[in-house]
Order: sequence, then structure tokens, then C-alpha cells
Amino acid sequence: MVFNIPTLVSLDRDGTKVHMMPTVVSYPAWYRGLKRVRDIVIGEEKITMLDSEFSLRGLMSSPVLPDAPVAIDPNDVLPFVEKAAPVDGKEMTQWMHEAMAQNVVMSARIMEYNSGSPGYLTGNSTDPRYPGLIVGDIRFQSEPGLKIREKGYGTVITPLGNYHVPFRGKRPGIFKDLLSWGSCTSAGVIQWVASLLKWLRLKETPIRQRIGFYMDLRGHNAPNFFVQKPKFPRAAVRVRQVFSSNDRQELHIRFRDPSDYTRAIGEKVLDISRGTHSIEYSVSAFPFVPPLVSEIQPEDGVQTVLVEYDVS
Repeated sequence: MVFNIPTLVSLDRDGTKVHMMPTVVSYPAWYRGLKRVRDIVIGEEKITMLDSEFSLRGLMSSPVLPDAPVAIDPNDVLPFVEKAAPVDGKEMTQWMHEAMAQNVVMSARIMEYNSGSPGYLTGNSTDPRYPGLIVGDIRFQSEPGLKIREKGYGTVITPLGNYHVPFRGKRPGIFKDLLSWGSCTSAGVIQWVASLLKWLRLKETPIRQRIGFYMDLRGHNAPNFFVQKPKFPRAAVRVRQVFSSNDRQELHIRFRDPSDYTRAIGEKVLDISRGTHSIEYSVSAFPFVPPLVSEIQPEDGVQTVLVEYDVS
């Protein structure tokens, strides 16, 4: 199997060899070598409503708390967590409830992404101060909550560089060979709560199982990343995506170069209403449409599910 980059990379950091696991893409058999993606042309979309209602049907329950309700918004899980382990001011505190509620929905989203066609997403939500928020080879810098509030951001440390996540905000960490995302939910004097996601292998089309988009307690939606993988080399392909959401939203789709994730080469903004919609549009390029990384970003505060994604 040919990947866009090695699955394990060694870096020289001040004379010390550091090993990192980048975000990899599996190329189709017909696509030879690491060709640089040229410009693409994205056609007008055709949007068809399939159902006016939004449903959580088909989403997975959490492996962290299997009895918790299936949910995208962790606020819908928080009462269950609070009842299961009430705050006592000693062994159980409020920040633990927040982190647990976010972990319940995050773990379900990770299972959905990692099931079916190959894909490997990992993540966690906890206090970066202690016990520390570490996801593989990336982590939030350990600092007290008061410092996060004063600075206005927390710092995610990766082998390829650092990035700042706004206090009570979110930010993706997109590097040439690495895709990640973080958000900061709340901060006290010592403890604070954050979320961190890292994509190790991107899930590829065709996708025909439901995948929810992770939302934190403040309604910050994380993007998701997929490989749009044409079956054959063609000058034009037809993309079909089906999304379901609980409210009207602007859904942003950004196509990225698999040989350099920082390079965006096309973008589409979809205005969709509540319910389930099929979206179809063409993508063309010369001499053929290459494999592309699609970054799909729902609008904050809107519960969103990818139902289907195919290219032909």
C-alpha cells in the first residue's frame, strides 16, 4: 500500500532524534508517486432535501459510558454524568463532569470515524494542568487555569510546531504532515478543561455509515478530514455528500493537497436547512482529478452528521 508520506517520521530537534506519527493518506493503485496537486475546478452544487427532520439514529453510543444517552451535544450528556457521580468537592469536582461529558461524545465520534473503511482518529478531553492532556505525540502545555484566562489561550505542542487555542475558543493545528484540533471549554484557578483531536490515518471514500462531528460544551464544532479517492483517473468526477443537521447552517468544505495539508486548493460553502440533504457537485482537473483531502467544517452550535460520501 502506498501512502503519501512515511507512517513514522524521525525529526532532528536540537541534536535529539524525535519520532512522530504523521497524518497519512492511502493513495489509490492508479495514482503513482507523490505528485503535486494542481488547481481544481468545483462545479455548482445541487441540493436535494431527503428528510426535513434531524435524527441521531445510527450514531454510536460511548465506550466510556455505554449507558449514557447517544448525543452530539455534550450538554445532553452532562445531567447523566452529574447524577452518576455527584460533585463532592473532593474526589469529584465540576471540571471532571465537563471533561467526562465531552469524552462521552468524543469517544463515540472517534468510534464512528474508525469503523468501516480504514481511518484512525484519536483524542481526549481533560485538564491539561493535571493529569495532563496528551494525545499520542501532541499535547496541551501544562499550565494553571488562571494563566490560561490571563493569557487568553492554551498552547498545543506538536513535533512540527506549536499553536495557540483561544480561551473558550477552538483552533485547528494544520501542518504539512499533521492534522489536529483543540478547544478550550473553561478554566478555574488551577484546573481547566480542553479537548484535543489528532488524525493519524484519514478515512476514505466511499463512506456509507453515519459519522457525527465532535462538539464541545460551548458548541464549538471540530472539523473532520477525509480522503476523496476517485476509483479511476478521470478529468472530472461527481461528488455526492449527504449531511443531516438540527438547524440551518453554512457548511464549509475545503479541499487540501495530500502532499501538503497546509495548501488549500479549493473551497465550497453550502447553505443547508434543518434536516437531511443530498449535495452533488463536480470536481475537475487536468489531466485527471487526484486524491484530495476534504476538510468539512460545520457551523458552531449546529449538530451535524455525515451520512454518506462518495465520488464517481
